[in-house]
Amino acid sequence: MARLRPRHLRSGVSVLLVTAILVLVSTPSLHAQVTSEDADTSTRTGLTKRNAGDIEFQSIRTDSPRETFGTALYLRDELEHAMLRYRNDRTRRNMQQIASIATQFSALLDLSSVPEGVREGIGEQTSAFLLDIFGRIDLPSPADVPDLESMAEESAPTSWRIPGTPIRIARIAEGPREGEFLFSGETIRAAPRMFEAIQRVPLRSSLGIGTWSVAVREWTGPIIPAGVSSAIPNILRGFWWDTPIWKVLATIAMFILSALVIAFMHHALNRRESKSRIGFLLRRALTPLSILVAVPFIEHIVDLEINVTGAFGVYADTARTVIAYSAWGWLLWLILMIIVERIILFRKRPEGDFDEQLLRIFAGALGVVGGVIIVGAGAQKVGLPLYSVVAGLGIGGLAVALAVRPTLENMIGGVMLYLDRPVQVGEFCSFGDKTGTIESIGVRTTKIRGADRTLISVPNAVLADMQLINWARCDWMLINQTIGLRFETTPDQIRILLVKVREMIHTHPKIDRDTVRVRYTGPAAASRDVDIRIYALTHDWNEYYAIREDIFLRIDDLVEAAGILYAVRRWR
Repeated sequence: MARLRPRHLRSGVSVLLVTAILVLVSTPSLHAQVTSEDADTSTRTGLTKRNAGDIEFQSIRTDSPRETFGTALYLRDELEHAMLRYRNDRTRRNMQQIASIATQFSALLDLSSVPEGVREGIGEQTSAFLLDIFGRIDLPSPADVPDLESMAEESAPTSWRIPGTPIRIARIAEGPREGEFLFSGETIRAAPRMFEAIQRVPLRSSLGIGTWSVAVREWTGPIIPAGVSSAIPNILRGFWWDTPIWKVLATIAMFILSALVIAFMHHALNRRESKSRIGFLLRRALTPLSILVAVPFIEHIVDLEINVTGAFGVYADTARTVIAYSAWGWLLWLILMIIVERIILFRKRPEGDFDEQLLRIFAGALGVVGGVIIVGAGAQKVGLPLYSVVAGLGIGGLAVALAVRPTLENMIGGVMLYLDRPVQVGEFCSFGDKTGTIESIGVRTTKIRGADRTLISVPNAVLADMQLINWARCDWMLINQTIGLRFETTPDQIRILLVKVREMIHTHPKIDRDTVRVRYTGPAAASRDVDIRIYALTHDWNEYYAIREDIFLRIDDLVEAAGILYAVRRWR
């Protein structure tokens, strides 16, 4: 009994590739659950008119216990005929017919309590146990099973039990299949126990098999010749997790081989450096895309050709679901980063600009949140208690927050630097007892190139609390110097010098005239001091030092012309 899984994981760029693969291997979707509306068209079920007992069916019906039970017997007979045809003619078409009938048999089970990601594996196991039970006990005639009219009476029970078994057919009270009669959810647990109790009773089957459970596990797809499976050594015919050992090893080998191929491709595509970050991210995105293409291919080989069943089949389904949803989360993160890099490229911001950093932080955080949501959806599909995990994270969140407190403080400090903008990349500033040029403002630290060309990394939280002097934001730059003249300098010489210096400074094109202050401050310990306080009309450091140099040289000329000598300590 082969299986085909729902194709939940195809969209975007990979949908075309996945569809092409599925078309090539001819694996049509066989998972639409058949409800009571299907009764009007036998072509939808692919089943021809046959007799089950003394009741005739054209399609699957679940309107009453009689119709559900009769449909189960009908599908059992159809399955035996299909498997006999496949045994004589191992074609893909015959295999797909087996898969179609098996899927419809599983549709008679109430699997609403089973996680979606492993629902079909559980349905297949339960179906095999039911077939084993039906072939070993005396079943009632469908005519003796309650019909719709009898179940509609007020005093009628809501379920019917197959005599001599714990198996019940019950009315579904809620959900998309409300009102249908299906083998109850308890059948998942009751059928294996019932089979264990009667497994020594010979199975009545035209296939000549001992048990359906074992036969289903040993069945293989059309690309695996019958001679190959029969040539498997006996040591590999034993069972691990309800699956033949050789199938377990083949499935693991398929996963490992696929992982190696994808890893090789990832290495080959990313070993060269990209000229742009967008090109780098696009090449990275090919890895999750290749995973999403590989998963349906592996699913087809494992489910239809190797035909993995039982508990190991459930594990394989879980692994595929986890891998696929993780790849979707990874792809979402990369797509968001590509979008942000495209925005940065369009805005033509300088490399290392804090706006760039903040956009990347936002895109990364959004990608992580989206990835967690996608992985959480996958966790729900395989039955992990996601909401309990979320509640546990809420309890442990405080401990995590305390553990990452320094990192969070630095991230918040980076946000404050962005909002206040006291400094930007490329600006010269002073902080504490150090000065330097801002090279980058990152998530955690700000990197500053010091005046001695050393690279200083300052945590954002520390930098946000420090007093920052941003020299690049100066409208004017202060020149404040004191010159010392010898004590022998007379007052008249000082007066003449002050007049000449003021005149020179007022006529200088790079000095603000309204803020000029040149004053004699009186005798000091070893000189007569003149204080000069002026503003250079620039905010560029190189130009500032050029203006300052020009002013000082002109003062030297004036001092020499006035016949004055500097004190031994000329400047301070």
